[in-house]
Amino acid sequence: MDLVRDPSFKEVISAVKPDSKSRISLGRAQADQGITYRVYRNKVGQILLDPCLQVPVGEAWLFKNKKALKAVMTGIRQAEEGKTREAGSFAEFADDHA
Repeated sequence: MDLVRDPSFKEVISAVKPDSKSRISLGRAQADQGITYRVYRNKVGQILLDPCLQVPVGEAWLFKNKKALKAVMTGIRQAEEGKTREAGSFAEFADDHA
C-alpha cells in the first residue's frame, strides 16, 4: 500500500506539544471540515494522517460491489462528457407517501 500520494509536504505549524491527555490539536493544519483521519505511525515515530470520508452503512454496498461501482462511474463519466439522453418522466414510480 502506497500511503504517500504526494511527497511535497510543507511545514504548517513549526511545533506542537501534546496536552495532558496526549492530544495534539490540528488547528490550522486541518484543511477541510468533516474529514476523518486514519492514523499511521512508523518505526521511528513519524505519524501520517490519511484523510478520508465516512460512508453511511446504507451506501457502503456500492463500494463493495465492483460491478455496480464500475457502472455508476461509467455513467458519471458519460454524463460529464455530455453523453446523455432524455428518458421521459419517472413520475409513475414516485412514492407520494413520503
